[in-house]
Amino acid sequence: MLFRSGPGSILSYTTSVCRIDFSNDSSTASVRGPLSSARYGLAATGNSNYGWFGGGNNPSAVGSPYLSIVDRINFSNDSATASVRGSLSAGRYYLAATSNTTR
Repeated sequence: MLFRSGPGSILSYTTSVCRIDFSNDSSTASVRGPLSSARYGLAATGNSNYGWFGGGNNPSAVGSPYLSIVDRINFSNDSATASVRGSLSAGRYYLAATSNTTR
């Protein structure tokens, strides 16, 4: 799956989750669902079961523009709509993430 969250224009921020199916030769991304909040500068990681997205920056957010939201996408269904699964200890942006899986 390929995920994109970022500035839609100078005045607004958008979020979208797009899926690329690697089991065929088509590289066309199809929209599946949004992240819980529009943002940029977030970190993402995942394994064969879930994709995780945390932090980010959204200057149009109420209060601090630095977000602490953690979203999770479940790969076992085709809707790929993210759900909020918790938060970071503080709002952070321009993070890095990694994962390790034995599969």
